[in-house]
Amino acid sequence: MCSTLYSFTAKVILMMESTCLNSIKDESQVLIKKGENIKIFRVKKGRDIFMDNTKFSLDGAIGHPFGTTFDVVKGTLVKVANGSNKEIESAGKDTEGSQLKDNRDLYDLNSNQKLSKEEIERLKKDGVSGNELVEHLIENSLTFQKKTEYSKEKYIKKKKRKHVLQLTILRPTTRLLCEMYSKSAQKICYLRVDTLAQMLTYGNIHAGITVAVVDTCQGLVVGAVMERLGGFGQVIHLYHESIPNRTAVESYDFPVEMMKTLYSFPLNQVNTLTLKKATHEVNNECISNSDETIKDTSEQMDLEPDASRNVCDALIVDKNDISEKRTDVDSDANKLCEKSVGKNKTEGKRTHDESERKARKEQRAKEWKDARDLLERGQLDCLIIASKLHPTPIVRALMKFVAPSRPIVVYSQFKEALMDCGVSLREEGGMVNYRLSETWLREYQVLPQRTHPKIQMSGTGGYLFTATTLAKISVMTE
Repeated sequence: MCSTLYSFTAKVILMMESTCLNSIKDESQVLIKKGENIKIFRVKKGRDIFMDNTKFSLDGAIGHPFGTTFDVVKGTLVKVANGSNKEIESAGKDTEGSQLKDNRDLYDLNSNQKLSKEEIERLKKDGVSGNELVEHLIENSLTFQKKTEYSKEKYIKKKKRKHVLQLTILRPTTRLLCEMYSKSAQKICYLRVDTLAQMLTYGNIHAGITVAVVDTCQGLVVGAVMERLGGFGQVIHLYHESIPNRTAVESYDFPVEMMKTLYSFPLNQVNTLTLKKATHEVNNECISNSDETIKDTSEQMDLEPDASRNVCDALIVDKNDISEKRTDVDSDANKLCEKSVGKNKTEGKRTHDESERKARKEQRAKEWKDARDLLERGQLDCLIIASKLHPTPIVRALMKFVAPSRPIVVYSQFKEALMDCGVSLREEGGMVNYRLSETWLREYQVLPQRTHPKIQMSGTGGYLFTATTLAKISVMTE
């Protein structure tokens, strides 16, 4: 009886958690898709956003499940009722003779539409919805009924895209983020979704492993690895800038417990790492040296100019000396004194900011130490590199920390960089199954009697270099 009750309670809790995760909440990251346009926003009550030159609030989406479609009506979101779009689509279907028509006698003229531009604007001001406006345009079109069925569908889609602001709110995923970044592919080194999927497959990314990722693709690869791990395992992000750039990871909106599995470590400190023995016994002197290195580096990264702290002292003016000077000088000095008094009021705020900065520095130092311990164990299950930097020195510096019989995956948008990396690793040895590949993807439009490749497609998805590490065995000879 107790076990049955316990299992029932556990199922109820899991159902409640899944329902909570599948619904739109305040302060959650969402992807808004309108046609082929995708943008990411954070839901905040009372805050308006702009999309397609339209200002509206996301308050009406809170509580609805992800994947819900909304209409923007007077700056608010209204859920689209089922079947509302079918009424317009049914207007474009012919009951007879649809295949006998053609567009050879139709001309694209402004006189084909009875409604003028002023009348359309007046209908919008009167509060007519976008779908109703499209229906008015269909009724007042002189050539709509003469079009073929396919032409009618294209006409309706074109008018809806122009007059109907209908959007769908989706949960951020790797595929959708790749689609969003495809508009500015240079930010992610022209990484394509099929190439990223192959990287995760070649790397054998699954729950419970430790992965080191060198990512300069806005953190997209790091987020994809964390999504695949699901909070079980560790991800070490090695970065080359002053602070890690992980914009895409923030877009995933991972929970706090999952973010605890993410560690950061700078690439310029990789040479200070020492590979530990199998028993994980390390000299105390090495640990103290590594801690000092972390402390010095973190202090160096967080240095800020102290010149602004002396501004108040520089503005302090002796009033006895001011009284002996001209009147215009007196007025200028008084203004300087007022500024100094105002800055003295912000001294408490500056102290608070310094304490926060010190706490962040300590947290970063602790995070570096944990990442250092994971790397120095030499038991990495996978090494993934997707960087705009040359991969050869990075792979040679990090390959010794990867466990034997583990994959190494390197991505680059340039084939020559990976060819140089493969030649260098072959000369050094310690790996097998070298492979350099390129993926080719073609998207198709699949419609009745209109299935063909899309006209606009990406030229390349980059190149992948993969290899498998070996265990180095020392052979003793007499």
